[in-house]
Amino acid sequence: ERLGVVRLLNFGALVVVFNWLMQRFRTLFSQPVLVLIGKHSLHTFSLHILLIFLGAPLVEYLSGNNPMAALGFVCFSIGCLYLLAMQRERTLLARK
Repeated sequence: ERLGVVRLLNFGALVVVFNWLMQRFRTLFSQPVLVLIGKHSLHTFSLHILLIFLGAPLVEYLSGNNPMAALGFVCFSIGCLYLLAMQRERTLLARK
């Protein structure tokens, strides 16, 4: 019934663990692909919303409850996000 305090403690522990992971594995979080997607985060977030709300129900409808189809959709979505970020980067560099 009173899970508010426990959830807050759980969130605090998660923040501490994530902070430690970011410091310990700094190179993992500074990969060029992640940096590029993060640099264009507004556009990639907008595309992500479209993919999730339009694509995910379609994949579920077409494939049922197949986990491989879901994994394929996730890989396709990440590829689309990267391609969008790469295209935006090229556009911005061409304007300079």
